[in-house]
Amino acid sequence: MKGNTVEQDRRAARLDELAALVRTKIAPEQRAMLEVFLREYYAQVDPDDLADRQLADLYGAVLSHWDFARKRSRPRARARFHPTIEEHGWQSTHTIVEIVNDDMSFLVDSVTMEANRHGLTLHLIVHPIIGVTAPTMGR
Repeated sequence: MKGNTVEQDRRAARLDELAALVRTKIAPEQRAMLEVFLREYYAQVDPDDLADRQLADLYGAVLSHWDFARKRSRPRARARFHPTIEEHGWQSTHTIVEIVNDDMSFLVDSVTMEANRHGLTLHLIVHPIIGVTAPTMGR
């Protein structure tokens, strides 16, 4: 984890708040896995960025990306741009770009440069690299 101990403590405290919210909203059998995911998802995000956002927005973003990632079948990459309450369970006043893909060099840089080329402002980049394994079938 990057940053000093104070930053790590601030990040951990905010993620503890988020995990507590997860425990009130998510079915018991999914809570532990989602909590691990959310801690990895936000592990490299600056504590100030976490503090500047509403807990409900952090929750919506992580849950949306979690659900989106769970529906991906390799090797197909997936991307979406405008989560809505009706379709994704949350929304934002900003455009949200969610990408689920195998780790790829320069993917974030390429997406960032394309957004900048179109005159768009990026308010927050969350770029976790999370290793996953698919469940085996019939074992």
